[in-house]
Amino acid sequence: MRPLFDSDRQESKRFDRIRAELLRTPGVIDATVFASKQLNGECLVVAALTARESSDVNPLGVQFVLKRRLPIHMLPDRILIVQCGDVDGRSLLAA
Repeated sequence: MRPLFDSDRQESKRFDRIRAELLRTPGVIDATVFASKQLNGECLVVAALTARESSDVNPLGVQFVLKRRLPIHMLPDRILIVQCGDVDGRSLLAA
């Protein structure tokens, strides 16, 4: 995997840009982007989003949309779709 940015400011800008593109995706209600450190020491960029119940939003479709809108180095490593309601951060990290 690629290393995360060396400054928190750059990382924050990257995450904000990914989130903005996710929110432009049809059917997406809300989104968050975060770094998840793996047991082997690698960091993954994870995008978690909430979709409208009536939409057919899926990780592959979102990945396709993001590939058209973002440079390859900005794409999240993992995309999670979560149900509406409270989101437990621990369960996101375990996914």
